[in-house]
Amino acid sequence: MWIGHLDLSSSLGIPGQFEHPDYIGAVDRIAKAASDNGKSLGRMAESAEEGAKLYARGHDFIAIGTDTQLYVNALRSELAALRAGCE
Repeated sequence: MWIGHLDLSSSLGIPGQFEHPDYIGAVDRIAKAASDNGKSLGRMAESAEEGAKLYARGHDFIAIGTDTQLYVNALRSELAALRAGCE
């Protein structure tokens, strides 16, 4: 089962509020349903830290970042290295 976290929070009327009790309760119910039915549970994480927290909460497959986010992060890192090398 895949949780579209922004879609879920928006459907609950609390877009982007991932710490809201209604969102957390919905995720807990989804996680229980997945576990009870022998299904994997997954979600997109924005960082390794968030991914580890999701894993601890029962998610067993985790995508990290979007392609654009990963490219931007890599570019920032390389530009910082270039700037440091040119000082």
